Amino acid sequence: MIAMVLFTVSIFTSATLLFVVQPMVGKLLLPKLGGAPAVWNTCMLFFQATLLAGYFCAHLMTKYLPLRSQVLLFVAGLVLALTRLPLSVDPRSIDALLRGADPNFWLLGVLVSRVAPVFFMLSITSPLLQKWFARTGHPRGDDPYFLYSASNIGSILSLVLYPFLFEVSWGVSAQATGWMWGFGAFISLATLCGFVSCVGAARPRNRASETLAATATPSTVNAQPVTWARRGYWVILSLIPSSLMLGVTTYISTDVSSVPLIWIIPLTIYLLTFVLAFGQRQWITPYRLGRIAALLILAITFTMVTGANDPPGLIIPLHLLMFGAVALFCHQRLAADRPDPSHLTEFYLWMSIGGVLGGLCNALLAPVLFATIFEYPLAMLVALLVRETRPADEADAPSSWNVMKFGMAMLLLTIGLGQLVDVEMPAAWLAPITKILPLSVDQIKMLLRFGLPAALVLSQLNRRTCFTVGLGAMLFVNAWERSIDEKTIERDRNFYGTLATARDTLAGGEVLRMVHGNTIHGWQWTDAARRGIPLSYYGNHSGVGQLIQTWQAASNRPLRIGAVGLGAGSLAAWVRPGDTIVFYEINPQVVDHAERHFSYLSDARQRGATVEVRTGDARLVLEAEQRSQTAPPYDLLLVDAFSSDSIPVHLVTEEACNIYRSIVQPQGVVAFHITNRYLNLEPVLATLARRAEWSGFRYDFRELTNVTGIDQKTGETVSAWVLLTAQTANLGTLAQDSHLRPLVERPNQRVWTDDYSNLLSVFE
Repeated sequence: MIAMVLFTVSIFTSATLLFVVQPMVGKLLLPKLGGAPAVWNTCMLFFQATLLAGYFCAHLMTKYLPLRSQVLLFVAGLVLALTRLPLSVDPRSIDALLRGADPNFWLLGVLVSRVAPVFFMLSITSPLLQKWFARTGHPRGDDPYFLYSASNIGSILSLVLYPFLFEVSWGVSAQATGWMWGFGAFISLATLCGFVSCVGAARPRNRASETLAATATPSTVNAQPVTWARRGYWVILSLIPSSLMLGVTTYISTDVSSVPLIWIIPLTIYLLTFVLAFGQRQWITPYRLGRIAALLILAITFTMVTGANDPPGLIIPLHLLMFGAVALFCHQRLAADRPDPSHLTEFYLWMSIGGVLGGLCNALLAPVLFATIFEYPLAMLVALLVRETRPADEADAPSSWNVMKFGMAMLLLTIGLGQLVDVEMPAAWLAPITKILPLSVDQIKMLLRFGLPAALVLSQLNRRTCFTVGLGAMLFVNAWERSIDEKTIERDRNFYGTLATARDTLAGGEVLRMVHGNTIHGWQWTDAARRGIPLSYYGNHSGVGQLIQTWQAASNRPLRIGAVGLGAGSLAAWVRPGDTIVFYEINPQVVDHAERHFSYLSDARQRGATVEVRTGDARLVLEAEQRSQTAPPYDLLLVDAFSSDSIPVHLVTEEACNIYRSIVQPQGVVAFHITNRYLNLEPVLATLARRAEWSGFRYDFRELTNVTGIDQKTGETVSAWVLLTAQTANLGTLAQDSHLRPLVERPNQRVWTDDYSNLLSVFE
């Protein structure tokens, strides 16, 4: 009993440390890369690869080394890894980013040099200690897989507690120090486990234990030989949930609604399915889960091809339920096929290989191969192909030729219905339906077009291959049509996400818009007479528009403006001949689209203004400029880099504000764009203003008749800007504007610093 408790606590502690270090390291590194969501995918790839290396090492140790040597080597490795703590990022490595280093490889390099030693040693723990437990002579030693559940429970607990307890209570440096002490405590536990296993291995097992183990083994482990086909089976069943976990996170945060901390939910579901799958009792069979997953994937495919991503409160749970069902039936089948303990470390090794391959596909290959997040529906199709079937379903399975015929029929039907609905069916025919249903004409057309194909696919639910091929045909046609859509001028994808420039129509006329996922980065009228008018959040009535106009009216001298975040370049519409505006943009593709497809920058240059674009993370570039002291101070600094509701926290910390104050003249103003669907940054900025002895104000423009927050005639949107300045007089006549009010500081709001920040405190 003591041995089981000791090993359970040790594996639980190891898993807790393992999954606390992941968000902690992410918090250390995200600021260096502008808060890009892809940082999480790359970090996950590193963690999965290191986990694979750890499992491989555990496999080699248990296969070729005697138990005593395993214990000595493992403990020595833990002590050596302890010398690399506490975790930190070498400031000298930041210079590589400023020189234009690839963010993916820079990030992986930092992770390998700083995080890999401790993470590698913790990765060895679970399979190694399970193998050691099998040598203790405990009655449950012949099926030690129950310890895997303890590992995942520890992982889930640490993952959930991090944002709600650790991040709220301590800064990153305190977290790193506390983690180091926890790692030291784990070394003691691991040493005890090694001692107990050596003692148990040296003591012969009693007959009662052998009888109990022999009775338990046939019902809990699979004694079939480990073949290459079986290893491939383990890899596939591990790869699918791994890829889907990253895919669903990226898709939700990009195309549905970028809810901060959304990545916690899929990862928690992923770990929870391991706990349920390797538990003693299964509440639902893989067959039923496969059918549920198929129905959910059909519903999700329908929302994808019709573009129905609202409301997020319904769509997001749909995706998460689908992911949970797929991950659980894959992990259930892995648990049912687990080999006897002599192959335990090899089993975990092949599972880890599948996890790494899933991460590799999503983090590195997909951004190169696909302009959209196509890896996500592709993983869903693969999941459909591996779901379980009944003997009756297998007997009714169609031939390969019939599957091909069904797929071709679905392709032709989907294309033909598109031609019929889009070309042959006038909008006037559908107008009466819009009065009955709360749908637009375009939405009704999509329902008519994809409703029949979806119904035909549903009729093939019991025929796994036909069901999958039918859905694949719908997705292929939709992806092909989007690729040739005349409205889409260009679509690109890189480390920072998917970016598209497309034509759109407002009530006031045609516009070009730049979009990252479902977040608009700006638009511009296409007609020559109005293309110089700033739109969206930067219009005439916005806080930044009023601020610039006030300064221009009060001074005839040229203004010098800095802008963090480029977007379509809308702010350049405000500069006059002789003015200077310098943009800081982290994503090179945004710069490319703004220069080639929008005319804000070129028009400003033609007017005689100086327009510069400096690539790289704004905080890092501004710090470098501050040290060099080569540039004159700015009159106005505009901070608008909070894209897709992903907050680059390092731009709203006390250290960042100190930089802003040093590069803005004493009479200048720093303006923050804080329009956001979920987070209210006003209390944070109010606290920073008080600490910096600035006056802080909020300027809201919400006087729009359209409930969507977009004025279809003028192209302006609702917006919220915060203005910080040393003296209220620096705002000029804007100080009397009815839209301006002092910032409201929230009681007990802690100052955000590079060491401490808490997104949960600003949720609304």
